[in-house]
Amino acid sequence: MPVDVTCPRCDAELAVTSLISGEQGPPYTTCGQCDLTFLFDFTGLDPAGTSSAVEYAPSVRIEGYRLIGVLARGGMGYVYSAVNEEDGQLIALKVLPPRVANWPPLVARFDREIRLMRSVRHPNIMEVFGAGLTESGRFLAMPFYPGKTLKARMMNNAPLSLTEVRAILRPLGEGLDQLHRSAILHRDLKPGNILLTAMGTIVLCDFGVACELDRRGDLTQAELSIGTPAYVAPEVYERGEMTPLSDLFSLAVVTYQMLTGVLALGVFERPSETCPGLPKESENALLIALHHHPHRRYDTVGDFIRAFCRPLRGLCDDGIADADIIAEASLPSIDILETADSNSVVGRANQTSKTIKTLLAKMGLGA
Repeated sequence: MPVDVTCPRCDAELAVTSLISGEQGPPYTTCGQCDLTFLFDFTGLDPAGTSSAVEYAPSVRIEGYRLIGVLARGGMGYVYSAVNEEDGQLIALKVLPPRVANWPPLVARFDREIRLMRSVRHPNIMEVFGAGLTESGRFLAMPFYPGKTLKARMMNNAPLSLTEVRAILRPLGEGLDQLHRSAILHRDLKPGNILLTAMGTIVLCDFGVACELDRRGDLTQAELSIGTPAYVAPEVYERGEMTPLSDLFSLAVVTYQMLTGVLALGVFERPSETCPGLPKESENALLIALHHHPHRRYDTVGDFIRAFCRPLRGLCDDGIADADIIAEASLPSIDILETADSNSVVGRANQTSKTIKTLLAKMGLGA
């Protein structure tokens, strides 16, 4: 039976006949007028087949956070945009729903994710604002970053420019290097877990399968096999061997994909065939990081980044800061910007400011 719902952005009256609920997360729908995906209150409604959504019925609030919309769905639950009702701050809230919130394997992974994220402080690593357990499930509160993932940036499979690749790689490598210095492995480095923010920063996120170097032996056989196959180092799936060099291999796969637009499955042709402007020294550095045997790769992520980026001096646009390049790359593919001088650093800064304000306004939150 249809349910009457009002869109919180454009006030359109929607007759919702199909709901995503209960088994997957709180009920939400997408407005056909303004394309906003949002959650809504089920209180007092009893549509057929949605009774399990009553778990989330009380005004879609979780421990002082008001849910706004769905940002992503992962293996352990949903990530929502939300507002902290105490200070009005816009955040991202990762929720492990009640149906799995007490299942030991997932609880252990969720708690480990929180512990590891709290143990590392770095501008290129996602931080934690808070965490807890309520009737609505376990939750993890994080900063909300307007922008897009690297996966979304590469959606059309077009290679990125050398300037953009370098701008992304340098801060990403710094964050991953810090993670390794803290004796932590990410284990799922891929474009979908790399955020390009409108503020001009790169943020490495999703530590759902991360682990401490000295506790690798605690992982179950099933946990050892977790990861996205195309980005997993050979030694991981061949021998269950995990080291910082495994993360380095994943980073090299991402770099290869940025340069060529190709997600290679274990066979890496010379990237200069697709990216003719790539210096020989940078190409060799990338192929070393992609070597099948970990002991033939660089010793650290930092060593690889330096070897890859050093030959790019003079070939990239050195007059534009990495942050401005990243901010521009994070822009949504919609016509929301009008800047008089979009090619200047000042113009790019204005674009970034307008992007943040526009994105917040589109969520009905002002700026």
